Amino acid sequence: MHLKTDFHLHAKEDPHDIISYTSKDLIDYLAAKGYHAIALTFHDHYYANDSTKAYALSKGITLLPGTERTIEGAHILILNAKKEEVDSIHSLADLKKIQRTDTLIVPSHPFFFINALGSRLEKHLDLFDAIEYCHFYLPFLNFNKKTVELSKKYHIPLLGNSDTHYLFQVGHTYSIVEAEKNDPESIIKAIKQGKVQVKTTPLPFFTFLKISFSLFVLMPLKIWKRKGHY
Repeated sequence: MHLKTDFHLHAKEDPHDIISYTSKDLIDYLAAKGYHAIALTFHDHYYANDSTKAYALSKGITLLPGTERTIEGAHILILNAKKEEVDSIHSLADLKKIQRTDTLIVPSHPFFFINALGSRLEKHLDLFDAIEYCHFYLPFLNFNKKTVELSKKYHIPLLGNSDTHYLFQVGHTYSIVEAEKNDPESIIKAIKQGKVQVKTTPLPFFTFLKISFSLFVLMPLKIWKRKGHY
């Protein structure tokens, strides 16, 4: 089956950010958009909630447990590992401890300018199962080009995700995975085998500006206020 997926999503339960919609709100939105499998990847917070998982399933969506872990200054997506395993990871080398057939390890937005592996990625490619193709680009400004070059050079799959913090980010970039529905291990295996296609379109210029302002101005200001500075 061809599954529409997004494995880089944030919601209100993410302690790092201030987000208006809940996980269930997001699931409702994604279900209406025809998604089949997702992961809630909160910043340095492993999220595997049985109630949310059951709710997603009731909407026709398979929810993989996951997190976006900050490791040596870079954001790394870790899916389907155990919480205690994730908590034990403090360096890139530690990722070797959770490399299994049923886990998925992917560097987030690897060549973008914030929390990215950048030039370190090629050196550490053996730690990863796929490389993220990020939605945040324009026709004339696309940091994913280096990601595509590495994917072709080393035959490592690309995984399109949205890194959603606002619902208007959904749908510009996602992946189609050829796997069994409601079977996390089948989905992960398919991605590792390259049975995944990135579906992506450049952001409209004003959407790019809206995301930039929302993420890099409004969000930090909200967090600053929450900490009592205003």
